[in-house]
Amino acid sequence: MTELSPAVASPPDDPATQFLAFLIADVRGYTSFTVEHGTPAGARLARKFAELSKVLVAARGGEVIELRGDEALAIFADPRQALYAAAEMQERFQQEMEEDPSLPLKVGIGVDAGDVVPVEGGYRGLALNLAARLCSLAKAGEVYATEGIVHLSDKLDGYVYVERGRVALKGFSDLVRVIQVLPEGELPAGFPPLVSLVARPSNLPLQPTPFVGREAEIAAVTDMLRRDDIRLLTLTGPGGTGKTRLALQGAAAVLDDFQRGAFWIPLGSVADPGLLASTIAGTLKVKEAPGVPILETLSDYLKDRQMLLVLDNFEHLADAAPVVAALLAACPDLKILTTSRSPLHVSGEHTFDVPPLTLPNLQRLPSVEELLSYDAIALFVQRAQAARSDFTLTAEVARPVAEICAGVDGLPLAIELAAARIKVFPPPILLRRLSRRLSLLTGGARDLSARQQTLQATIDWSFSLLDPGEQRIFARMAVFAGGSTLHAIGRVCMEPDEHLDEGTLASLVDKSLMRKEGGDDRFFMLRTIRDYAWQRLELSGDTDPMQRRHASYYLDLAREAEPAFRAPDQDIWMSLLEREHDNMRAALSWALEGEDRELALQLSAALHRFWQVHGHLTEGRQWVEQSLERAGEVRTRDQIEALVGAGWLAFYQDDIDRSERFLSRALSLAEELNDEIGRADALYGLGCIADAQGDYDRAETLIEECLDAYLGLNDTWGVALAMNNLGLIAKYRGELERAQELMEEGLELARHLGQRRALGILLFNLGCVHWCIGDMSGARERYQEALVELQDVGERLVTAMTEGELGLVAGAEGDYSRAQELLAQTLETYQELDYRPGIPEWLENQSRIAGFRGDAERAALLYGAADALRQELNLSLPVVDKNAHERDLEPARSQLGEDWQTALHRGRELTAEQAIELAQAASSVPG
Repeated sequence: MTELSPAVASPPDDPATQFLAFLIADVRGYTSFTVEHGTPAGARLARKFAELSKVLVAARGGEVIELRGDEALAIFADPRQALYAAAEMQERFQQEMEEDPSLPLKVGIGVDAGDVVPVEGGYRGLALNLAARLCSLAKAGEVYATEGIVHLSDKLDGYVYVERGRVALKGFSDLVRVIQVLPEGELPAGFPPLVSLVARPSNLPLQPTPFVGREAEIAAVTDMLRRDDIRLLTLTGPGGTGKTRLALQGAAAVLDDFQRGAFWIPLGSVADPGLLASTIAGTLKVKEAPGVPILETLSDYLKDRQMLLVLDNFEHLADAAPVVAALLAACPDLKILTTSRSPLHVSGEHTFDVPPLTLPNLQRLPSVEELLSYDAIALFVQRAQAARSDFTLTAEVARPVAEICAGVDGLPLAIELAAARIKVFPPPILLRRLSRRLSLLTGGARDLSARQQTLQATIDWSFSLLDPGEQRIFARMAVFAGGSTLHAIGRVCMEPDEHLDEGTLASLVDKSLMRKEGGDDRFFMLRTIRDYAWQRLELSGDTDPMQRRHASYYLDLAREAEPAFRAPDQDIWMSLLEREHDNMRAALSWALEGEDRELALQLSAALHRFWQVHGHLTEGRQWVEQSLERAGEVRTRDQIEALVGAGWLAFYQDDIDRSERFLSRALSLAEELNDEIGRADALYGLGCIADAQGDYDRAETLIEECLDAYLGLNDTWGVALAMNNLGLIAKYRGELERAQELMEEGLELARHLGQRRALGILLFNLGCVHWCIGDMSGARERYQEALVELQDVGERLVTAMTEGELGLVAGAEGDYSRAQELLAQTLETYQELDYRPGIPEWLENQSRIAGFRGDAERAALLYGAADALRQELNLSLPVVDKNAHERDLEPARSQLGEDWQTALHRGRELTAEQAIELAQAASSVPG
């Protein structure tokens, strides 16, 4: 329990501010619940959450000022009451779940108090930001608070404060001390420290069970990772030796040594070695750049980052080893830790063979207390107690337990499988049954190592104890890649007249043959066990029918998601498809390899927009173009859709000629088949190509033609897109009033649709038009509206662009501190996404802000650097934007006079890095 000092400063009395406590609550797993159970069920969960939140907050004198489906924001005048409300909410949510399990009110809550400034539509201040970060950090059922609000509140009757460590939170330079609020008597044993996984950027997963032993191995791995001469370390060993857990524990131990953090990239479900670079890029949120190979983009992103990558389960991707070598050669501060059944055989690689867990000497069996110091015994006891809470290691069962652990060679996975059976078999009987299976299989396949034969025998023994129904489900689940939902398992693994018994899955989880992810009701297998399940599926003769069912199920899912690209819940469906991407890949591979060309084409046609939105450009192009090539000239609706998809994917990679060929083919086929939807989509794509090439007359003709088609189809989404693009064309021509009129029409349509991503983009474009007109307040209003929409749907790139433009507005209004804060966020996102076209825009904004504050020379230098970078990247600046720049920079140009051109020339000689450094130095100059 945390000892807290009662001494704390009183809330400030500045009349321009308010002192408030903020409580932010978020329903965990809301998106997956809505997708799994349907929109009505999601709406019912949101209503229940909102009703309870309002009642419980009001009971403590607070007010819920904002509700967004799965999130609530409340304010309190009294910090103590805010903490009480948060704790009571969690207790009530738990009670509601016990009474009605169909509504999973799994909520994380963050609380802080402090001085805030009222602004239009809410508040701005550190306390609100901290409460939001703590809410993101809290898992279901947890309340996290800051040291400050706990000091202000003193002790709460019936509750205790638990220290969770000091953690680094995004946007805060100093570590934040996190306190958890818990009911008295509910202190869980072995609280995992938060600091171990959040002090640096990381996606290292918190493990569902404590890590047992391996002190010597962890010390050896961490020592090797810290050596300057080791940049590639491979943990080797057969399946089941615990390579992944050791790698994750080692990475967590050295996390603070890597300024840009450590990231885990699981590769078990990646079948194609050619996808390694894009898989790493996807984990790091690195988007593909048009016309640039993903490996080059990834190398460029990592070249200056001190980072550790954990590439887990590499053994089946041996042909991708050169990618690892290329990354290490290009990125001097990068280190890579891999797990594999065999070395990568890359220059500079060091290996560490992961040994079995330590075992006692069976000839001289030590005491019970001493036995627990052996890692194998400790793991068995831990897992046995998870299966049967009253299990204890006594003198009577010590020898059978030790012999079981020795019999499976101290392999962690085999020990877990054996211990899971303690619920049914006491240790002596468990030993006899397992020993028979091991002796039968000791002379197994000669191409397997002794350890691997032992593991095979243990899994085989576990399988033999399943009832026939469990065996069938276990084998059939091998078709899933990257996990599966209850709904998918029911549809794929069961016969049409059968119902999935959830108890079967629970039994497989209990027996350690399957794992379950958190609150998402998602099931998956470890790679070693999935390999065994695949063998069983092949022996059953069901492989082809199961793969066909699997592919058909995911085709149906992709088609169900397709309309969501034009609907308010686009982000929910996009997240769902991202989670199921490995299954989609598996379905496409099977369809293409098995010559089911029609299904491959249908799936590619349904997925191309997902690949565009989520940045899987190279991979998406490969799937679509391969499907088109295999299908030939089939003349179907799916062929048109796939051609449109291929055109857009090529467009986003700056392959304009190929894009135009695909879209022209789509247009021709659509006209031949009288397919008005395909015709409109193809015209829109061709219009965007003409726009990008600066052929505004042709672009306008094509977009107007597609607008007529969308109007004829009553396609509101298509009309909104066309209006936006016609507005942009008008803007580029300098017809600003017409641009504003067209975009306002598109905006109303987007509002009507509830399509928040389109709404955000239209608002951003309208803000740019207002700025060009000289309407600063109108620009600010539109940008602020855009920011809300874009942040809520997770559109990072346009969010960053909007923050940059708001920074420009703040600079024009004289708020230079706010301007630099916003532009710093913009630059960080551009660099994270490797969005190179954004850097000259960013420098141009910094140039104009320098001009606003009277720093004329810096303004000229930055504008010159931006111009040189535009030329280097072959990026033209539309005339209307150039005119706005000239207008904003006129005072600075007048101030420098004849020296303006000289300063511009000097700026053009700066590198991008030097120009960025010059711009950032402006934040330290008094305004």
